[in-house]
Amino acid sequence: MDALEATCRLRRLMPVRTLATCLSERTAFVTGGTVRDALLGLPVRELDVAVLGDAEACARELTQHLGGTFFPLGKNPLLTYRVVAARFQVDVWSVPGSLAEDILRRDFTVNALLFPLPSGPLLDLTGGLEDLAAGKLEVVRRENLFADPLRVLRGLRLSLTRPLRVSQRSAQFLREASSELPRVARERLREEVGKILAQAPLPTAWQRGLSLGIWQALGVAPEGGGPHPGPILQRLQQLREKPGAWGQATAKLVWAGLAVARLLAGQPVHEALLTALTPVGLSHREIAELSRLVERGEQLLAEPNPKKVLACLSPHRAVCAWYFARNPKASWTEVRKLWQWWSGFSRKPPLLPSEEVVALLGLGPGPRRAEVIAHLRQLQALRKLRTPATVRRYLQQNFISQA
Repeated sequence: MDALEATCRLRRLMPVRTLATCLSERTAFVTGGTVRDALLGLPVRELDVAVLGDAEACARELTQHLGGTFFPLGKNPLLTYRVVAARFQVDVWSVPGSLAEDILRRDFTVNALLFPLPSGPLLDLTGGLEDLAAGKLEVVRRENLFADPLRVLRGLRLSLTRPLRVSQRSAQFLREASSELPRVARERLREEVGKILAQAPLPTAWQRGLSLGIWQALGVAPEGGGPHPGPILQRLQQLREKPGAWGQATAKLVWAGLAVARLLAGQPVHEALLTALTPVGLSHREIAELSRLVERGEQLLAEPNPKKVLACLSPHRAVCAWYFARNPKASWTEVRKLWQWWSGFSRKPPLLPSEEVVALLGLGPGPRRAEVIAHLRQLQALRKLRTPATVRRYLQQNFISQA
């Protein structure tokens, strides 16, 4: 594709035509991922706009035309205004200095293409159009990555989600700049890592991130490597791709995939998740909730009869999903049957109300009461106790007679 063909394609793009109408009184350029994805033939719903002048005023005008709202992101010199409308999202920023300076401070050449509104022609000062045609992800300048190390994660994401391969030269630059990732604000890391986990195959995201030094720099990967998490991530990916409830439940576990290497290295569940996920922006509350799901899934691995573990828990597909991912011997059919059993059993009441159990044994408040009730529920799940009479007899023989 040459510049003329690219210009014609962008002129026909409906979001670009809409922006041209909204910003007819301003000097503005469509750029970044908008131009890149449009020329790759991909859908465009997120628009990047550079303006000469007041970006905030421009964002306000877009909001008036498109509806929705706008708000600032980041700080100068990287201050951007995001307009969220019904049909698409627009990020607007002011061009600092000359247009050439703005282009040369970009991350990758394929993101440095500019289309002046309303009708072009396409501007390419870095060879981005040629790199796009070659399917190559090329860094504009090494120092640009150090100016904003989040661009290292963006490079990983683009290499995973677009038909673009990182050149050998650029891979070296990304590895060098990855050491600066810990100084990026955690909320920015969270957003970018979240996009990677949501959009890319988990095993590939892990392996390619390691090759670029990203997971090591962030403290996600344990020191010294350890067992490879690839097979577990692959099974997790299989479940995530399933439609409906199973895919939605597995999506809750995607972040936990970053902690698999630490789990395989022997770290306790909560410690592994805390160590791996705190640096990428998850809160302690989110990690605690995720840990509860993972811990229950891990408990199933250590129990010959998973029903014994599940008997006292509220059903959650994510627990079964984690069990499937972690247990290579568990077939999908077996896991589905386990879920069906768990869903049905959870709706069955205990054979004896807890009040009657407490009264029969004379149990006061405390952990012993909970242990006995849980034990009876487990025996009910294993069908060793089937009627209220068998429960009373069991209590008489095993608890009351020993008192």
